[in-house]
Amino acid sequence: MNVHEREDQENVVDELTSIKSDGLLLQIQVDELPRVELELDKAQCRVKAYTVLRSQMSMDFVQQLMLEAAKLQIEKEKVFADISQRHVAAVGWEDKAKQVLATKACLSSFEDILRASEHIGIIPPSLLDVKLAVSTAKDWLIKAKPFLYQDSAIISTSNSCLQVDVLKELVLESKDLKVHLEECSLLENILKKGMKWEQDASCLLQNAEQLRNINIIGEGSTSCLVPNLERQVLSIEAAMEAGISLGLEFNMTLKLQDACSMLKWCIKALSFSTIIPSHEEVEMMLDASSNLPVVFISCALSTALTDGLSWLKKSFEVLDPNSRRQFEISNVEELLALSKRLCISFPTFIGRLQNAIENHNLWLDQVHLFYGLSCEDRSWNMLLQLKENGISNAFSCGELEKVLFEAEKVEKWNQRCADIIKPPPAEENPLLRAFIDLKNSIERSFEVYSNSIGESNNLCMCCFSSIDDCARLSCSICKDSFHLQCAERSLEDTVLSFCRYCNFINSSKLPRSGSGFLRTGRKHLTLDKLTFLLSESSDLFLWTDERRILSQIVEKALACNASLTKLANFSLAYVSQDLDVVTQKMCLALKAMDVARIGDDEGNRLFELALGRHSWKIKAKKLLGSGEKPTLQQIQHHLKEGLAMNTPPEDYFAQKLTVLRNTGLQWADTAKKVSGDGGVLGLDRVFELISEGESLPVSCAKEIKLLRDRSMLYCICRRPYDQKAMIACDKCDEWYHFDCIKISSAPKVYICPACNPGFEENTSAPARATHERFSGNKLEEPQTPLRRSELRRNSQKQKPSILAGVDEMNDCLRNISSTGSLLWRNKKPFRRAARKRSQLDCLSPFYYVRDKS
Repeated sequence: MNVHEREDQENVVDELTSIKSDGLLLQIQVDELPRVELELDKAQCRVKAYTVLRSQMSMDFVQQLMLEAAKLQIEKEKVFADISQRHVAAVGWEDKAKQVLATKACLSSFEDILRASEHIGIIPPSLLDVKLAVSTAKDWLIKAKPFLYQDSAIISTSNSCLQVDVLKELVLESKDLKVHLEECSLLENILKKGMKWEQDASCLLQNAEQLRNINIIGEGSTSCLVPNLERQVLSIEAAMEAGISLGLEFNMTLKLQDACSMLKWCIKALSFSTIIPSHEEVEMMLDASSNLPVVFISCALSTALTDGLSWLKKSFEVLDPNSRRQFEISNVEELLALSKRLCISFPTFIGRLQNAIENHNLWLDQVHLFYGLSCEDRSWNMLLQLKENGISNAFSCGELEKVLFEAEKVEKWNQRCADIIKPPPAEENPLLRAFIDLKNSIERSFEVYSNSIGESNNLCMCCFSSIDDCARLSCSICKDSFHLQCAERSLEDTVLSFCRYCNFINSSKLPRSGSGFLRTGRKHLTLDKLTFLLSESSDLFLWTDERRILSQIVEKALACNASLTKLANFSLAYVSQDLDVVTQKMCLALKAMDVARIGDDEGNRLFELALGRHSWKIKAKKLLGSGEKPTLQQIQHHLKEGLAMNTPPEDYFAQKLTVLRNTGLQWADTAKKVSGDGGVLGLDRVFELISEGESLPVSCAKEIKLLRDRSMLYCICRRPYDQKAMIACDKCDEWYHFDCIKISSAPKVYICPACNPGFEENTSAPARATHERFSGNKLEEPQTPLRRSELRRNSQKQKPSILAGVDEMNDCLRNISSTGSLLWRNKKPFRRAARKRSQLDCLSPFYYVRDKS
């Protein structure tokens, strides 16, 4: 294979370069060295040729390479022949490209040229121009696509309105394109339509401006102006729809929208002259006027309409019943005067203002007529009607303030009445119904005081309704009739009945709170509060039904209170024995008080005092008339209660109890003195004193017991117990004074000489009985002797006492003389006979035997 046929010319270049280097290193001149250099240049030229074949190079590079090959005389080699063919094809392509660029061919021709350039293998000079023309055209198409395909789904919503300025720039760019595009003519047509639309919009804006500058609106010109405004609005809306259909965003679109909004606002404002708008609509229109563009706010039509709307708003405020009190009649007259200076007329509101003035004047006439009436002829309903009409029809004035003030006074007075009376809930006017019920109650109470109801047995004393056809109960004392359900009794109790009033009056229990226990849950009012309410009503300049009824209630209540005071004073001044008269009057007063539901504090206190004193008398009567004698303590306690109630001394029961107390105290003092006299008074006199105490009408059991104890005699001295030291015999249980038996201390066992004449004693007996009768320095009262077993059992419960000198006392007893023994022997039978005095018939009623227990 020849060297020029090798495809690895790079290796050939390396080999030749090496050979050349080696030749240059030789010290001799080599003739083949120029040839080596020539071959090396050829090899390097071939390397470039293969490079051209493997990659696309520019046409200038290829032409230079071919010239170099021709210079080296290797242009006929196969590689250079292939390159020459490519060069020829590239020159032909270049001619076609220049022709296409020069003739502004269509895009498809440019695309065919570009496709043909892909097979040449050489980059022609016009290739970049062709590519630039194609890319520019395609970029222009992309930018023009939104204008060309406005209905396409690929166009985003944000680009739905395109700017006209962008369209104009695209049209200008289309003239510089080197490619012929049909879309350029389409864009030019769209731009022409847009320019035509802008001209039409400009005319519409000029017409709208002429309408805005209308500065005088007569009463009859409103009907002509509104249709012109409506036609202008329709034209503007049609123009805006046309602009939207073009898909372009015009600068005049916002101006048209503002003009359309302003014209619509004017049409709505002008419509208020023929229709009645609401207050909210007027306020909304005024708020909308502040949001109009500045260029429209200053125009004559909007200024006139704004003034008219402000007048309407003021008229609404004046005619509103809730805010009418803030304005005077002069304000309404000023509004009417201002309406004549407006450029637009509102006849409906002018008529309403005129009617408001007439209603105000008519209301003033009614007020003057009302004040011309007398106080009795003025009624609460008339005042309420004036108040309601004044609030809805009258403007601020002195008459309105006076009516409201007087109505408020009456309402506050009614509220104070309701706070005091606390009426039950009712469907209509509960306070008046409560006053009527209270009046009926006080009238029934007055009838009770007058004793007119009690004369008729056909009315129940509790509910005061007829009982002709109902089961009844009749009180056995006062003979009044009651319903069974009112009396709270069953049919089995109807044989003998007492009403609760008579039962209470005839009881001897002192009331803690007057007759309050008879009230069955009804609220009782004080007369002072009702009198205060009546005095307050004097400040009212009219008479209400409540005030009239209250006056009658207070009048009747005062009469009832006078009757109650009269009855109470009669009861307090009554001092006789017969209590039936007072009982009847007290029962009558109690019934009247329970019915009245109204009471006076002073009268109630007086009645409670009379009730308490009457109860005291009944209790005193029971003390004096009962089968059992009252004790002295009971009489003294009852007299103390009567003294606390200021019971007069001349009262029959107070005198009787005082006599009993004095008699009892006198006898009790004598009995106490006799019981402690140590036996000075004779036994017969003591028995007489006991008999006298038992015959007294007062029970003096304690003093009689002392006297009976006084009748018991002890010891050889035969005297009663006198607190002196004594000792009991362990055999006969007789008690003896230490002094009488001549001993100084108690021995362990003591046998009296009467029981043991020989002074024998049982030294082995336990010292129990003596300790039982004498304990230290305290002597026990002598009692009836006990059995020996009981003495021993009781002695075991006692602690042993210190008995000093027991042995010495026994020695003393053994040495008593025979004379003393004889004395004991003679005294003992007498003592025992004295103990049997109960057998004497004459002394049996007075003799008292002590209980051994």
